[in-house]
Formats: sequence, C-alpha cells, structure tokens
Amino acid sequence: MKTKAVIVLGLLLMSECAYAAPFCAVYSSGRRCWYYSMESCQQANPGDCVINEGEMHGPVGTAPFCVVSSYAARCYYYSAQSCRDAAARDGGACVYNR
Repeated sequence: MKTKAVIVLGLLLMSECAYAAPFCAVYSSGRRCWYYSMESCQQANPGDCVINEGEMHGPVGTAPFCVVSSYAARCYYYSAQSCRDAAARDGGACVYNR
C-alpha cells in the first residue's frame, strides 16, 4: 500500500511540473505554477506572484525591459512605461533584462 501511495504522489508531482505555467502564485506551502497570465495569478493570490523561470524560453531582444507572457520573454522596450503598457495588453509582466 505504501508503494502505491508513493507512486501516485510521484505521478502527481511529475504532472504538475510537466504542465507548469509561466506564472506562479507563492504561498507559505510553496509555489503553484498554474497561471498563464499575471492577471489570473494575482486574482488567485493578491499577495505574491512570480515568473516561473523554468518555463521561460530565452529572451528575444536586448533592450533593458522585457515583457514576459505565456509565450515568450520579449526584450524590446527601452522605457519602463512602454514595457508596463505592453505587459498590461498581453496579460504579462514587465521585468528588467538582467
């Protein structure tokens, strides 16, 4: 019975990782990476949402600000305001390009 429980638990953890979304709600019990827009993450958890860096593909562009959305990290923005505006339109988040 214990072996079956361990296998089921392992499958559940693997399935959560396999379908991880680009945005995660952060709780005291851990991260839930189930959200495909920053807005939906913030609705679920107004306290803290972060970008799931494990799901992000390499950024495109070299500008100092990037919009991270469900499909890409686009670093095309030279001002924080233009980045925030684009992020709001795309349901993403504006981040500084490291």
